[in-house]
Amino acid sequence: MSDGPSGLRYQGASSNASSVNDAALATCYPSSATVAASWDSDLAYEVGSCIGQEARAAGVGVVR
Repeated sequence: MSDGPSGLRYQGASSNASSVNDAALATCYPSSATVAASWDSDLAYEVGSCIGQEARAAGVGVVR
């Protein structure tokens, strides 16, 4: 499982959960509120699709 307000925040199983220094590299997207404020449903779909692709590549099954 991974969470993040603006993209994928993922740490491997051996990482210290309280340290952001061990986090895997990922793209930082605008927050959901910012994307929603654009009223661009194609943009929202694209951001979600890209986050999903990064999650699958990192072996993450759930992004919340």
